[in-house]
Order: sequence, then C-alpha cells, then structure tokens
Amino acid sequence: MALTVNIEFKNNITKMEGAHGIQVLNSTATLNTKETFTSKIVIDFGKTFERSNTVIRYEASESPMFEVHGTLKLINCTVILSNPVDLIYISGGNVYLKNVTITNLSEGTAGSLFQADSGSLYIEGFEAYNFVGANLWDVNNLYLSNLNISITDSIRISDSNNVTLINSAINFLYQPEPGGSVSQTRLIELSSVKDAKIINNTINIPVEALEFYSAFLEALCLNIAENVVVKNNRIVNGGKIIVTYDARNILIANNTLLAEKLVEGSELQIDQDSENITIINNTISMFWEGIEIYSHSKITVKNNTVYDCDTAIKIEPINWNGVADVVVEGNKFINSNVLVFYTIGVTLKNNFFENLEIVIMDSKNITLKMCTLKNSTVYLEKYSENITIIDNTIYVETGREWLKIEENVKNVFVDNNTIIEIEDSSGETVERETPSTGEETQDHEGRELPFFVKIVSIAVIVAIALLLVGLKIRKGS
Repeated sequence: MALTVNIEFKNNITKMEGAHGIQVLNSTATLNTKETFTSKIVIDFGKTFERSNTVIRYEASESPMFEVHGTLKLINCTVILSNPVDLIYISGGNVYLKNVTITNLSEGTAGSLFQADSGSLYIEGFEAYNFVGANLWDVNNLYLSNLNISITDSIRISDSNNVTLINSAINFLYQPEPGGSVSQTRLIELSSVKDAKIINNTINIPVEALEFYSAFLEALCLNIAENVVVKNNRIVNGGKIIVTYDARNILIANNTLLAEKLVEGSELQIDQDSENITIINNTISMFWEGIEIYSHSKITVKNNTVYDCDTAIKIEPINWNGVADVVVEGNKFINSNVLVFYTIGVTLKNNFFENLEIVIMDSKNITLKMCTLKNSTVYLEKYSENITIIDNTIYVETGREWLKIEENVKNVFVDNNTIIEIEDSSGETVERETPSTGEETQDHEGRELPFFVKIVSIAVIVAIALLLVGLKIRKGS
C-alpha cells in the first residue's frame, strides 16, 4: 500500500517510507530541505510534486524514482541515487526542472535519465554523469537547455514536435567490452521529429570510440526528420558526425565538425532519400569524407571550409538518372580530394581548391567555373562527357599537368582559364599567364596537347611540305 502525501513544509529533514511507493497528491517543499525516500514517487494525474532548494536522497532500488502522470517541478535541487535506477518516467505528465544535479552513488552506470511515452519536458540547467541516456516518445514542446550530461548509450527523441536542444554538453562514455561486437550506435537521434533546433551544443565522443565503431557511431542522426536547424554546434569524433535519413528541410550551419584521427567511414552524410538540405558556413576536418551526398534533390553546399580529410566532398546520387539538383559554391577545400561520380548536371562554382585532386568519373554535363585551383589536378575519367572548365584561375607548378583526360571521355570544353605557373610547391610564381581559349583536343592517351606543342607540330608539317615542293621544282628543272 502506497503512502499518500499532501503537505507543505520548510527547513525539515524528512524520511518517507512506503511498501509499494509514495503516491503524491500535492506536495511542496522549499528552503534548504533534505528528504529521503525509500519507495518510488508516483505523481497522479492532476497532482503536483514540487521541490526547490532541496537535497533529495533516493534509497530504493525500484525504477523509476519518479513516475509522472501529473506535474513534477524541481528547482535548485540535488537528487542523490543510492542505486542504479531510472530517474524519471513521464506518461501524460509534465516535468519542469531548473538547476538540478543528479548524483549517482553506485559504482556502475545508472539507468535512464528520462523515459516518456507522452507529456511534456522542460529543462533549464541539468547535470548528471554515467547514465544510460534517454528515450522520449510523443513529447511535444520538448525544451532541453544547459544540460551537462555523460551517457553510455543514446538520447532518442521520437514522434515529437517542437524540440529544442540548446547550450548543452553531451558526452559519450565509451565503455569497451573485450571481444564486443560492433553495432550501430547513435548518440543523439531525432526520429519522426518535426520542427527541431539543435543549437550551440558541444557533443564529445572519445577517439577510442570512433576507432572502434567507425561509421557505425552516429553523433547526430536525423531520421525522417523535418524542419530541423543544426547550428553553432561543436561535434567531435562522430563516425557519421551528422547523418540524415529521409529528412526534409534541414539547415546545417556554422558548426565545427572535427575528428582527432582519420578513420575510414567517418563523414557528414546525406542519404539518397533526403531533400532540401543546406550545408553552409561549417568547418570540417579530419574525416574520411567531409561531406558525402547520395541525394539528388535540392542539396546546397556553400561557404564551408573542409581540410585535412581524405575527401572533402563526394557527390554520388544513388538510383537517379536525371539532373542532380546539387549546388557546390564558395567553399574552401584544402588537402582533401573532390569526387563527382555518376552525376548529371552539377556545377562547382567559385570554390577554392588547394593540394588536392578533383576526380569526375562517369558523369555528364559537369561545370567547373570561376574557381581557384592551387597545386591541384583535375581528372576526367571513365565515360564522362560534356565537361566544361571555364573562367578559372589555375596555379600549377612548371612542367606539371593540371588536367588529365582519359581516352573514353567525350566533349571537353576548356576556355578562358588563367594559368599561372609557379616554380615549386613553395608557391613562387613566374610572371607568365596563359589564358586558354577554345575547345581542347586530346592525344591518343587522352591528354590534352600543350599549345606550344601544337604550334611546333604545325611548323614542322609546313616545313616538310615546303621541302617536298622544293624537291619537285628541282626535279622539274
């Protein structure tokens, strides 16, 4: 039989016991109160459990500590768990937490911080260490601010609207198991969520976890999500640092995304079913593929800086034979290659490329224009056709080819590029600029013939012709 509480008290130390839990009608405590509970606290519909400036000790082993059907309010409170239990379960109730610290006294990982199948959750200031995570379903108007938590699994938010995660630190506690198998792990997952903001957070994953999980470790997953802003975050060491699955209307802006080690499979990935994704003003470094695009529909990659990745950007629309609506403009790609595979109709405009290779393979109607290339080489490969390279400024070492074309590539147009030769990789320039004009030709190996070679070849042919004419004249005389 549960103990029923309907009290208001101040400056007291209270211990409450019940055989099957404490059933709260209305309970309020303020002003430096200490309480100990030995059974879980059930807050019924229409009832309120409110504490402020209180230290609450929970000595039971029963989960969860709070079962909320009514209203739970904790302000400036510390909750001490003697056993590894779940903290709060919400079913149709409302939870308000402000400046709450959770202390787990058990040696191992405690249970879930939050579980919900309906209701609302508002948090402004919350600290907890060594918990499993949270699983929130059908929670609308979810507001999570100033969290500082360390978890061993995931924060999953599903079938919810109006979600905000802001100004928080989320840390992944990697706990390797000897001989453990690799399975998909998502630190933060938004699934079937509409209207969400992930802003100004720090998300940290140990590099050891990245090495173990590689691409199976997703720092931020947007799964069937719509109208989501991911802005001003710092995310470290995700396998898939951000990944979208069948997502719509996503803005990824002004984030710092980095890894401490180059691990195969690490990337920012846009899957084939996502659309209207804007990736703008981000700094991305040390990933296998900085930005990987499998979608063809309304993808914008603009004003990003990507450096020290194996590949800066890969464009490879899957299961699509039409024109890809992908814009790549105003980016800086440094020490990181650029790959365009099996793509139709993409323009790379006004980008800066340095110390890398641009590989266009089995693609059509690709344009490279108004870009700066420095110590970079463009490769046109494997049945590509209708490739236009115009209005670029190209810095190339003396004697080095900046454009290589395979034999089976068709219709390459290179025009109005400014070629600036430099002495060596130190960047010392030679005062010689050569604007190229007209359609380039290819030799039998698929390489374009340098202009001066063409002139010399023509001169030799003319000389031979004149010599033959002279011999005929002499024989005739």
